[in-house]
Formats: sequence, C-alpha cells, structure tokens
Amino acid sequence: LPYLEHALEVFGPYRCMIASDWPVVTLMGSAGRWLDVVLEAIAQLPAPQRAAVLSGTATAVYGLADPSPAPGRSTGAGSAVSR
Repeated sequence: LPYLEHALEVFGPYRCMIASDWPVVTLMGSAGRWLDVVLEAIAQLPAPQRAAVLSGTATAVYGLADPSPAPGRSTGAGSAVSR
C-alpha cells in the first residue's frame, strides 16, 4: 500500500492507472486481491479521481472511447501523460 500511495502522491490520479501485472501477481495472491489493494489505496480519493485510476487514465492514454468523461477533463489520446 505505501508504494501505491506514494505513486498517487507523486504522479496524481490522472497519471496513474490500474494494472494487474498478471501472471506475476498470482505469485503473491490473486488478481482479485490485487484489485482489493488498489481499491483500498484509492478509497480516500474523490469519485472522479478514483474513476481516473480505474479507467479514465487508461482510456485517455490508449485513445479509447470514453462514455462519461469527468467534468473539465480532456478525453483526447495522451491527455493524461501531457500533464
């Protein structure tokens, strides 16, 4: 948890995205447990920032369709990495 909290502090939620690191993550637990750890790390963030970590940043970085962008956030490809 300290590593995730540090990454969120240094980079911010709009430059972080969830990743499973599968199959390596299965050496220490399960993908479900990893998701629980990430959800715990972002629990204190406001809803738009949690959404960024869980899907919004990846949507922006990979240029995917964004069905519901957060107010004031760009949906263009790469917008998360240009900050």
